[in-house]
Amino acid sequence: MTHLVKDTTLQVVLAFWAVVLVGVPFWWKTTEVYRASLPFADIDAWQTRDVATFQLPTTIHIHSSMPRSDALQGKLQQAFHGACATFPLSIQWHAWQPTSPSQLAKDELLKHASDADVGQYNFYIDTSPTQQRHTANVQMGNGRNSLIDIHPDDHEPAFIDEIMSALIPAIFRSELRALSNIACSSDQADKYDTNSMRTFKYSSQYQITFSLMNNNPQSLSTEWDIRHAINQYMSPLLHELKDLSNFTVDSQIQNYAPLSQKPHYKERVNRPNYHYFDPEQLPHFINSADWNLASSISLHPVINFILYIPSAEETPLRIHDAQGNPLLSNSFLIPRWGGVSIKNPPKSALAAGHFAIAKTDLQPIMKIFVSQVRSLMGIQDAGATTTGLPSNINMTFLLAPQTGITTFERDNLIRRRTMENVINAIATLRSLSQLVRDIPNMVVLDQIQDQVHQSLTCIQAVRDALADGHYDAALASSIQAIEMSEKAFFDPTMVSMLYFPDEHKYAIYMPLFVPISVPLVMVLIKTLKKYKAERAAAKTKTE
Repeated sequence: MTHLVKDTTLQVVLAFWAVVLVGVPFWWKTTEVYRASLPFADIDAWQTRDVATFQLPTTIHIHSSMPRSDALQGKLQQAFHGACATFPLSIQWHAWQPTSPSQLAKDELLKHASDADVGQYNFYIDTSPTQQRHTANVQMGNGRNSLIDIHPDDHEPAFIDEIMSALIPAIFRSELRALSNIACSSDQADKYDTNSMRTFKYSSQYQITFSLMNNNPQSLSTEWDIRHAINQYMSPLLHELKDLSNFTVDSQIQNYAPLSQKPHYKERVNRPNYHYFDPEQLPHFINSADWNLASSISLHPVINFILYIPSAEETPLRIHDAQGNPLLSNSFLIPRWGGVSIKNPPKSALAAGHFAIAKTDLQPIMKIFVSQVRSLMGIQDAGATTTGLPSNINMTFLLAPQTGITTFERDNLIRRRTMENVINAIATLRSLSQLVRDIPNMVVLDQIQDQVHQSLTCIQAVRDALADGHYDAALASSIQAIEMSEKAFFDPTMVSMLYFPDEHKYAIYMPLFVPISVPLVMVLIKTLKKYKAERAAAKTKTE
């Protein structure tokens, strides 16, 4: 009977320990998070200089009746060099004779939209008897064509080389330096220069909201013909930017829109008095507490443009500059947010109690908003980026009043946005890689793995397209690269609440397992001691 009890006790102990030995691995496996493997080596490879160096080629077509100069390309290539990006330059010469010496023919040439792709630019060299000796008059068209007028006696290869070797670097130097800085900033995304502080971060979709804010509708009712004004003044610019981003536009009128602070009052002798805001007050101009600027729910960045109508008690309302003088535009820009313009109602409207703003009245205001869109989207003025011209070169720029952006400015924006997107995509993948490595229990699903692979594929496609000079294809691939990398990084399955760290396992299950495991261990030790004693006794008895 005693032997039977001993066997039963041993069986019970072994049964308990069998459950523990089988259950613990099963429990550990079932509480383990799923982690798809990520291509860490490929992500790290894009941090190295040899892999991450991008090529952005430029082709200059020189149209002249003079024979080609092979020495020009060597001179210019020295100026087209960057630390983290290379800028291969190709000079192609074409025989050309102007068909007509008239100014009308020249204007048509400058306005002509050439079939050249992004990165290819035409320079036509013409002679003019009225041009001074040893000087050049350069006109950059709103397309990709430029006209260079020189004196007929200067129409020789040496002078053309001198002019082109000074002109081309002056046009592209600032842009190439900015692109090189962006390419070198993979570990400092969005910190390229002060201009990026004003420009919206890239998005494939933006929403533009025009708001008419009426301070006191009881004394003055307002209306505006914003639909036709947008179609005529703003839509052409947005159409030119459609390859970079899509824009949705809406408008609203809000009444009872008080200011968050009281303006100053300036009295003048023999001149009208007025109210004004100093530059220090402008950051607090937007009354976020009382102004409902969220006209619709959008997951994309919202660009706000406000036309503010002050009350009769605060009319006229002006904005002062840093020197204390009223701004002619009576407007100001809010970086990465939008713009504000103040429209003072005329006395006739105040007397009638109604202010109807027609499309023609909105034209100067919409021009201001167009200029602010250019700043917020990162469009850089071609004249501002041309630096270092010698004194014997006079350069003028043909504007694009209909579209609000020249082709050269658009090309500049495409190249810069492409580089920003691909560098931000690399930085985002690097952050994701570091995060997954630092948190071993982070959930990594197959969809995240696929998005990372797609982003890396698009980054490589950007590099290949840039090397071939296909900037439009490079832009499209860079958009996909940044979108896929951000989808992977901000995937909702990777939030901290879905982690299952080992510390949580210990904290939850130790109060349950420890009280059970102590008796099991004690019984196992007692059983082993008995078994050892019985074996020793049996051995002694045998002897």
